[in-house]
Amino acid sequence: MSLEHETFSVLICRKQSTSFNEINFLMQIAWSYAEKGLLVFILSGKVIDSESGIDLNPYLSKPEVLQRIIFRYISEPAGILEWCHEMHKRSRLPHVFMLGGLETFTERNEFNAVEICAALLDAVQYCSLCTRRNTYLLVSICDNKSNNCPLHLITFFDQILYLENSQTDSYTFLQLYPFTFPGEPLRKVEIKKNY
Repeated sequence: MSLEHETFSVLICRKQSTSFNEINFLMQIAWSYAEKGLLVFILSGKVIDSESGIDLNPYLSKPEVLQRIIFRYISEPAGILEWCHEMHKRSRLPHVFMLGGLETFTERNEFNAVEICAALLDAVQYCSLCTRRNTYLLVSICDNKSNNCPLHLITFFDQILYLENSQTDSYTFLQLYPFTFPGEPLRKVEIKKNY
C-alpha cells in the first residue's frame, strides 16, 4: 500500500576539527523549506545569541517566511523527549524537524542519542500522518571517535552524510549511507547558500 506522505531522515556527522557554523547551516536549510511554505522547528542544545555567528539580515526581507521557522532551546535530553511526546498537543505541527548538536545531549550517556532519535522519528511520523504531507528530520552530531557516524544511530536514518569541507557559502559532504558498492568512491553532496 502506497502512502500519500512519507518521512525522510538525515544524519550529518562531523569532527570537532572541521570548521562548521552549525546554526547558520541549519538556518539555511530551514529557510529553503520555509520558503516552500513548510513549518520548520529547530531544536538546539546551544543558546543562539550574537556569538553564534548567525547573520539574520538576508532573512529579514521576508518576514512571512521567517515566521515559519521556530527555534527552541532545550538544555536536557528529557526536554527533547518531553517535547516529542507532547507533539499531539500542539496546534501547529512542523513539516521539518532539525536538531543541532546531538552530542550535547549524549556527553554523560550515549544511550540518550538512541532514545532522542527514536522519539524524534516517532514525532516526525505522527506529524506526517496528521498533516498528510511529507515530513523531514535532520540531526547533526559531532563525533571525534571516528571518521564515520556512531554505529548505534545508523538504523534511524535514511541518509547519513559526513561533513568533508565547510566554507562561507557552501558545504561538501560524503554520503556514508546508503552504502556504495565495494570499490566505488563515496558520493559527494554539495549544498550552497540559496539566498
